Amino acid sequence: MAKLGSILTPKEIEHFKGKGPLPKNWYKTCEFLSDKEKEPSPFKLFFDYMIGGAMVEGLPGMFTTAGGGDVLQKMLGMFTKMPPFTLMIWTKHPERGNEFVRINMSPFAIKEGAPKPGSREEPDLILKMEYPDLVRLITEEGQFIDPFCDGLATIEGDMSVFLEFEDMFDVFETMFGMGESVEAE
Repeated sequence: MAKLGSILTPKEIEHFKGKGPLPKNWYKTCEFLSDKEKEPSPFKLFFDYMIGGAMVEGLPGMFTTAGGGDVLQKMLGMFTKMPPFTLMIWTKHPERGNEFVRINMSPFAIKEGAPKPGSREEPDLILKMEYPDLVRLITEEGQFIDPFCDGLATIEGDMSVFLEFEDMFDVFETMFGMGESVEAE
């Protein structure tokens, strides 16, 4: 019996390697970060993105773009109909090791760290990825699901929750983009 392997083009091989480390001091040029003196934790990255990037910078532009009102209505409707769930993002930083951020939806909250034992808080979904991939996920334009489809991140838990979260990021992209691009040196 012949043993057939997979055939990958050089472009595919390069694509699935990932994008490597972030540029040195990337956070100093990231517009939505409030503290440009040190690299943010995943909690600080999400918090500053939601407050400084999405809410402060994004909302004024939303009303001036064509169809912005429809997008706002879609976003508000989505949050009121969304069932409560907790998403935990588990990142591995090259120097700091494992870091965690929890995002509660309906009601919305961003919490630092993993749940404490005995807290009765159990994430519905756990996303595991390298820290540079999380930064690129937030700061680059692109599809939220790409790192998972490319094998650069893993998902554990209730997939229906993941689909709701992906829809939310699509609405944010439509309203005000996902921030500025971070390119490797």
